[in-house]
Amino acid sequence: MIFRDAMRSLKDDPAHTFFYLLTFFITTMFMFLFFNIAECEMAVNQDIIMADLGNAGEYMANGDIANVLSIYVVVLCCVDIIFANRFFIRNKAPELAVRMICGAAFTQMTAYLFLQTTVLLLIALPLGILAGAALIPVLNRILAVYLSSPFTVTITSGAIVKFTAILVTVLFWTTTLNLSYVYQNEASKILNGMGEETDKEGSAFGSLLKKIPGFLKGIAGIVLFLLPLSEFIKTPGSAALWVIVGMLGLEMMVSNALLPGITKVMKKKALKMPVKAVVLGLLRDDFTKMKITLYLFIGNAVLLTALLVSRMDNAIAQLLILVTYAVMNFLQAMTIMFHLQTLLSSRNNEFHVLDQLGFSKKQCFSAIRKEMIWFHVLVGGTALLYMAVLLTALVTRGVFTAVSSFLMILVMLVPLLIAGIISFFIYRKAIQVRVAEGQ
Repeated sequence: MIFRDAMRSLKDDPAHTFFYLLTFFITTMFMFLFFNIAECEMAVNQDIIMADLGNAGEYMANGDIANVLSIYVVVLCCVDIIFANRFFIRNKAPELAVRMICGAAFTQMTAYLFLQTTVLLLIALPLGILAGAALIPVLNRILAVYLSSPFTVTITSGAIVKFTAILVTVLFWTTTLNLSYVYQNEASKILNGMGEETDKEGSAFGSLLKKIPGFLKGIAGIVLFLLPLSEFIKTPGSAALWVIVGMLGLEMMVSNALLPGITKVMKKKALKMPVKAVVLGLLRDDFTKMKITLYLFIGNAVLLTALLVSRMDNAIAQLLILVTYAVMNFLQAMTIMFHLQTLLSSRNNEFHVLDQLGFSKKQCFSAIRKEMIWFHVLVGGTALLYMAVLLTALVTRGVFTAVSSFLMILVMLVPLLIAGIISFFIYRKAIQVRVAEGQ
């Protein structure tokens, strides 16, 4: 009975099921590729030391990027899983609440969610491993043709052990999140969309800057945000450190300049241009609640590009970073989509109010279209500004070619564009249902 209901629930919600499944698939494929490339990279560095072509000091300073990158990858994958889990579970709040009200025990609810997650994992894991194995010849061709490397990537036992250990950890984390959702929340809270901890407004960097006047923090934020751009031009290799300064500046600029500025414009436009005021209000909510995911998206691209520059003499390390760059950009774009959809799913009240105020369906659709366009333009534009300056500096120094720089920008922006289009249509469909219910 529980199994049949769990499968029916997956079938009745194909969009959320597909993207949840896609997250597991991509994570599995990426982990499989990553650890096999990493094992190859460490083996190559060891061979260089044994052949006396390098020394242990050089190996520790310039090699062994795999261990450092492994920590980074695992942390970001766990973050992506958190947002994918919220995206999947939050949409099931009404049916979970109804089951709890009808007397379903905690064990029944956990079995219900556990079965859904298990079925999706049983589909995603073998497909992800097969896809990863199928891509290894493609990566070896890239190594041979484009990176001029005599080395090849192979499937090793050490990589399989690491891959399995990390994957089990990630899956345990996912299952725990699903089960704790029911355990920690009452039916009434879940039904009202309050079953998860809401995002807190304010600075993502804590309360260290509270005593400084807001306008001064806004000006300081603009300076800190722009400062890394000049440093990218002077010393591109230090971009990984300067992007942290830039994200601190962006946080101060958003919190103390952008959001207050939007509020002031809203007050002026509320009566004369109500649709524009609504768009600004939705954007303010988006940037207030989603700042962390935006910083991760921008910082990830700059950090991995800077890391790539430091490994231009190691083809295997380059391949490892390039694969990480491509997959992580896609996963971070999906994370933005998941977080955005989780936020949008709680906007019933806002659109009911708009309906009561006389907003037509056309006006509501116009508002969400403009909101999605401006949100993704601002996010993509900020990331593009940082990456364009950094890559231009690298092209002028002969480190990258113009074509490779253009491809790296595409790899960053195309996933964001796709995620934005998907978000718009899911959002539009949800609002269409709510407006119809209100009428």
